[in-house]
Amino acid sequence: MLDGMKQRDIPLSVFHFDCFWMRENEWCNFKWDERCFPDPEGMLRRYHERGLKICVWLNSYIGQKSYLYREDCKKGGHIDSFLYDSNVPADNTYCERNIRRIALQRNSSLFLYSDEGATDRMIANSIATTAKLNDADPEYYFRYLLIEIPKHQRRGDNSDEYLPKMMCWSEEYRAYEAKQREAI
Repeated sequence: MLDGMKQRDIPLSVFHFDCFWMRENEWCNFKWDERCFPDPEGMLRRYHERGLKICVWLNSYIGQKSYLYREDCKKGGHIDSFLYDSNVPADNTYCERNIRRIALQRNSSLFLYSDEGATDRMIANSIATTAKLNDADPEYYFRYLLIEIPKHQRRGDNSDEYLPKMMCWSEEYRAYEAKQREAI
């Protein structure tokens, strides 16, 4: 697939693995499905050698078939208890403490009130997570996007030309972040 994209001059800088990088119904156990990916470390190394960034599908829950769910239940926890009792903190169990950053998304999700709000939140979360995974500061990155994209839109610039400069690994963004850090 990657070679086919290269042969067709299709630009590729990020490879996204959807939910099936994990076994079905074992979502968010953070283990590769060895049936489909027998050598994930080698595969990721090869992708990085091609200069690709990696994005994996995650969500703020653990499937009941996940070993993490079973592990939590053995310890007397009930990973979904915070869904039914608002007095239970989101990090009340062993598993939740180990995935605290993801589990805490639940608190923010309680205030969305609409599908549009949920979609907007997940877009923002995806942008912030992409920044973190690429060693960029999410706060600076959001500022950069909110300043630079409207400039290009007002001028009527072609998005195919300016969007690569908006990526958090672009030279333009890295220079912006460095300049912002120097100004502090």
